[in-house]
Amino acid sequence: MPPVAPAIFASLTEVDLLNIGAPADWIADIKGWTEERSFQMSDRLPAEVAEALLDYAATGRLPTPEPAPADTFAHPDTLRRVQTITSEEELRLALDFPWDKWSVFLHPSQRDVVDRDFSGPARVTGTAGTGKTIVALHRAARAVREDPQARVLLTSFSRPLANSLRAKLAILLADDPAKLARVSNASFEDAASELFQLATGRRPTMATIDAQQVALERAIADLGYKDLSPKFVFSEWRQIVDAWNLPDLASYTTVPRIGRRNRLGSKQRETVWPVFDAARAILSARGLLTSSQLFATAEATLKENESKPFTQALSKQMHRLCERA
Repeated sequence: MPPVAPAIFASLTEVDLLNIGAPADWIADIKGWTEERSFQMSDRLPAEVAEALLDYAATGRLPTPEPAPADTFAHPDTLRRVQTITSEEELRLALDFPWDKWSVFLHPSQRDVVDRDFSGPARVTGTAGTGKTIVALHRAARAVREDPQARVLLTSFSRPLANSLRAKLAILLADDPAKLARVSNASFEDAASELFQLATGRRPTMATIDAQQVALERAIADLGYKDLSPKFVFSEWRQIVDAWNLPDLASYTTVPRIGRRNRLGSKQRETVWPVFDAARAILSARGLLTSSQLFATAEATLKENESKPFTQALSKQMHRLCERA
């Protein structure tokens, strides 16, 4: 039988989930989510809740709730969702404003970032709910409106979020579908897959987590390796070796082990490295790539190719928005 995927939020308490803004009637369901289920459902949650859960899945920590300000209307989440009405005319305009347009509403503080010109790569950071996603959408729309030759990649950490970005971008660019066609929306992995296909002429075949584990178990058996447990070896592969796409023992010896509680001496790393090397060869023989290998190939392709597929890239990550021309 295939192993049952663990519930990645099972250890969170009801208070933990309420503190990040999870709806009370979703709590029992969230606590039972697997990694795959969380990606499927993340776009149905408030953005700040989805980002906090993704951050927890990646780091094992939830963001610390900010103390409530004296003026509740000054809180970033409030500013993102609430527009203060000060006159009857403003109320009439708000009631007549189409609901789909409200979903891409830009607050003045966000407008400052959208309109700013950067001299090179830029990173915008902010806690959950401060509007980084909306800023990314408006930056992409601005790029294709101002430059008829612009080709923009708007990418994010999950396919559902990428799809939702596409729908909202279509609202912003409803006046000219040709501009929308010059923006590519994709998850990190889907974008890398497209670049891989452009470089090689074939679609990449991805190595599932199960396939990687089988390759490591086979390498352990073939080499008769017994120093460290298979469970530890697999976590070392996932969190260090493959995560950093380490090419050789020298790089493995010097790589920082951030987040790893167990220390490994140079001798231990030297004896376990052949397992990783053999597992990688097993996957390669089957024509399989891990996500890290795919990203490395895509990066190398962009560096080698003088003709770039995009003039600008916007990357919506967990707590930051990165832009590169």
